[in-house]
Amino acid sequence: DSTSETLNNVVIVQGEFSSLERNYLREAILAISFEPLFLGESCLGRDALAYKLCVIEQEKERDNVIRKVIVVTSGDLPCVYSSFVCGAGYPMLVLSMLLEQHEVGQQVERVGAGILLNEWRKKKPQMNSPMTSLDSSGIIVTALQELSSNYSMFQKQACRVGFSLKSAGGVVHAANLVEIVLNYGSDAFVPNSET
Repeated sequence: DSTSETLNNVVIVQGEFSSLERNYLREAILAISFEPLFLGESCLGRDALAYKLCVIEQEKERDNVIRKVIVVTSGDLPCVYSSFVCGAGYPMLVLSMLLEQHEVGQQVERVGAGILLNEWRKKKPQMNSPMTSLDSSGIIVTALQELSSNYSMFQKQACRVGFSLKSAGGVVHAANLVEIVLNYGSDAFVPNSET
């Protein structure tokens, strides 16, 4: 039944977006027949993203359903990290607003795990007309359609990055390494040489 399949697809939106931007996002998400899910904008929003991604994974395993999940984010590093590590390779649409977010979005796009809207738009000649608002030319709809229609390709790359982050130990491992360096110096990582 294609209706139940469509209803299972969801776009999770996490980030600081104005009410006008949220309305554009809602319209774009509904236009591709996905269910919009808006999470908070603060630290609690990032925790909510990680929690929601874990819940979706549990539901997929329990109900044995195939569900497309796309994460829309402003490019906040903790959100991108949560999407990679907590999910099963969820493609991302990054709507960056700050330089740091743009740089994070460039890395997401570079590894093939999603689309950085600003850069992607430059590659689409039909999307290069001046925009009076965030989605006056339907660019978000078009970007979401590309993520949906090439879902398995983006998902595969997002899974690869997530696996790499998890196998490297993630944030906890990095924090432990910083603590070791602070306590013992960087010599703790250099093997003793007997000369």
